[in-house]
Amino acid sequence: LGAQSLPNEPVLEKLFGKSGQDVLVDLVENRQSEIAAVGTTSRGINGGADIYWLLLDKNLQLQQERYIGRDGDDGANAMSLAADGRYLVAGYSTLPSGKSKVRERYLGGRDGWLLVLNEKGQTEQELVLGTKVDDEFTNTFPLADGGFLLAGNAGNQAWFVRVNRLGEVIWEKKLQYHRLWTQVNGAVLTFDNQLFATGYVLDGVNRQMWLASF
Repeated sequence: LGAQSLPNEPVLEKLFGKSGQDVLVDLVENRQSEIAAVGTTSRGINGGADIYWLLLDKNLQLQQERYIGRDGDDGANAMSLAADGRYLVAGYSTLPSGKSKVRERYLGGRDGWLLVLNEKGQTEQELVLGTKVDDEFTNTFPLADGGFLLAGNAGNQAWFVRVNRLGEVIWEKKLQYHRLWTQVNGAVLTFDNQLFATGYVLDGVNRQMWLASF
């Protein structure tokens, strides 16, 4: 948080997290006028780092909380709200240990992870997608047909995926500006179904601001 000081304004503030390495990255207002927030805690209850999801009232009083993850390091980058009130969480999940029943779903050491949570924060659907390099989802958007549009990074490339409501890939696209390291930090889906993405291109040791749309 960076802002000018407003000493005469009433402020509500509260701290969450216990591990010493915690961050909240995004929040949305739900249909009940509550605030849902999501982030990453370095000391989850599932082993390694976990996604941390919490539900607050407008006075920042905790209503519900969840630790979501497997026995590796997992994290969240963004969250959006679908028309039916469910939460879409975009992030990443690292390859679980050999004893995990879902290990075969993973394609690399770290894959993109989409979570669909109900209004109480319970997981209703999840999607693990990736390549042999490290991948992550940075943004997710609900689509009118019940599917999802995902933005993120696959190694040194910007990565975009459209999936249907069953989680099946309809198409995916990777972008790399002039073969340079290209990364997505944020994205927006406009009302006329155009996707804009923003991030950076790494040219040697120099970073340049990068924008793309399609």
